[in-house]
Amino acid sequence: MLKEQTFDLRALDLDGFRRWLDRHMAIEAELQHLRMALGLDREEAKLGRLLKEQGRRAGKAGEFFEHLALRITQQVILPELMSPESETADPPLRVLTGVTLGAARVEFDQLIIREPSRSDVPVEVLAAVEVKRNINDVARGFRLRQENLAWLTGDSAYYAPALYRTQHFPTGHFNRDSVHEYQGQRFIFDRSSFRRFHRDPSTGLILDGLYFIARPGFVWGLSAAAIARVRFRVASDERWDPEDEVCLRRLLPRCLSLTESIETPDVLEAYASIPKYERQILLAPR
Repeated sequence: MLKEQTFDLRALDLDGFRRWLDRHMAIEAELQHLRMALGLDREEAKLGRLLKEQGRRAGKAGEFFEHLALRITQQVILPELMSPESETADPPLRVLTGVTLGAARVEFDQLIIREPSRSDVPVEVLAAVEVKRNINDVARGFRLRQENLAWLTGDSAYYAPALYRTQHFPTGHFNRDSVHEYQGQRFIFDRSSFRRFHRDPSTGLILDGLYFIARPGFVWGLSAAAIARVRFRVASDERWDPEDEVCLRRLLPRCLSLTESIETPDVLEAYASIPKYERQILLAPR
């Protein structure tokens, strides 16, 4: 099902690009028709007025999804990481959120840790969970987490120290302890905390222990931000004609310029190609 909804823009010829664009525009048109038929725009305007004092709706939606993702982690991922005897023999597992470790470019949505027996001992990280409401943004999170995990494990060939220099890490390397405070408790992290994260020999990527939670949807081969730029380009082009090959040839290079080396279809393929990793991408209910 997911494969039928997935487009890799970089692999399309002009005809394939036309189908990609037609499919995207058709879905957008159908969505707008349904919104008008149901009166959603009118009702959302009313809701927006009601929520004005509580902040922007986007922020509220994001907060709701973060809570939903946390429940998914607790109900689905945690049980898979627990050993059968964990309730009696192993230290308990804990989910920490918003972990930055005093570093630049690092903010984990969730880290699943095994609590140490003493508060002065570094924690062991069992998994990192990246949360994306739009499945097309999975690749952006994946690329950054590859770099972050390289930094946290000391794999210096895959990150630039200059990008990670802070007052706490003046050398740009993760070479000293860092503390994360969560719900009144202090958790110590060092390089050994991330010893479980290794590169898969067949892909060269860090997959083991890296989870994603996203909303289901069409995979377009571009990030949500890039798709928005394509929409704007089409909407503002007075000469736009989807049946005009010249027009399509003019737009295709622009779309391709918005793609990155790794896009969501690549991430899905990498996880799906290795059975033990395919359960590490979870789709949240709508």
